[in-house]
Amino acid sequence: MRKQILFSTGTTISRALSGLVLIFILSRFLSVEFFGVFTYSLVVAAFFVLVVDYGFDLQLSRDTALESKNISRCVTTAARLKFILVPVAPVALFFFVWTGVVPETDVSVILVLILAQTAFSFQKIFLVPYRSVQNYRFEFTFSIVSEASLLLFCLFAMIYHANVFNISVAFCASRVASAFLAAVLFHKHFRFKIVSIKFLNQMRNGFPFFVHLALASIYLSIDTLIMRNYVSTFDLGIYQAGIRAMIAACLLASISQNVILPHLARLLNDTVHFRREARKYLIYTNLLGGIIALLVWWFKTPLITMVFGSNFSPLEAVVPHFAAIIFLRYQGSYYGVFLTLQGEQGKRAVAVALTVLLVIVFDLWAIPRYGIQGAATVLLGAHIFLNSIYIFFRYNTSPKQPYQA
Repeated sequence: MRKQILFSTGTTISRALSGLVLIFILSRFLSVEFFGVFTYSLVVAAFFVLVVDYGFDLQLSRDTALESKNISRCVTTAARLKFILVPVAPVALFFFVWTGVVPETDVSVILVLILAQTAFSFQKIFLVPYRSVQNYRFEFTFSIVSEASLLLFCLFAMIYHANVFNISVAFCASRVASAFLAAVLFHKHFRFKIVSIKFLNQMRNGFPFFVHLALASIYLSIDTLIMRNYVSTFDLGIYQAGIRAMIAACLLASISQNVILPHLARLLNDTVHFRREARKYLIYTNLLGGIIALLVWWFKTPLITMVFGSNFSPLEAVVPHFAAIIFLRYQGSYYGVFLTLQGEQGKRAVAVALTVLLVIVFDLWAIPRYGIQGAATVLLGAHIFLNSIYIFFRYNTSPKQPYQA
């Protein structure tokens, strides 16, 4: 079990780190303006591909574990459903362009990145079965090779001719090649099958997974989608640098969740041990989040210069906001774990949905008036609001397990 957790965690880290390393490299090769255009386009592409993704990898993780003899059928069905949904992303993009939400100048880059994100979405479902048959090592190895090739493709494009479109094409080529290889290996080990699908029924069954995925993704991207029409590409690049650095600083929170959740779940019938471990987790997450937040705030100038370069020095103005958010995300990871253990995922989803709605409303008011300062303030307020709801649910509902940590 320990090896499985390590390999699973390693897969998560490799995917997260490659994206973050790529972003940090881009900040060195591109101007702040072009960095803003690329990261904005990447966020927009990921937003539209949510429909194609539809949480199928989450659903398959459950279904293939429960039906290990029907892995081929489950994955083939998910792949067919995805193919049906693929046209939705570009059609939605052109609708947003037509309505003026997305600038026409960004369309070519966004389309290329939509193809890249779509390919990655397929890759993920072809790798899920290896988890279900306890072959975590294979998924980990494949992810390492895939993410390394992504960095090499993009690095070659940056050295050859560093512009946004070329880098997007290299990004896309790597993702498509990895997805094709994942499909070939899946067919070799499990085989695709001819299956019939009931589109509406299966989409209805997968809707809760889609909602979970969409809310988590939109929470940190909606402000970027809104601000494109209100701030310069320079300010957009500065804000995206802050978001990416914040995500990197919170990576340990994601890792600790993946490790601590199964650990605490195994202790649900041992109340004394459970409460002792829960208290330790609460102390450690708050302490770790606090230390990282203080370090980011105190050493903001050398960190920005070292990671992004001196061109990104205006980021210092919003570092206090992001430092506070870092602490709140570590704190929120603790309460998120306990809501999951209490079987309150529905309430957690409602809390995030309400928070996203408030972010949209306040961003539409704050960004046109205060730019990235307004966006950072709204995001900070959203995390305070969400954590407050989590804490209320944690201590003021009737949990399925009778403990208080």
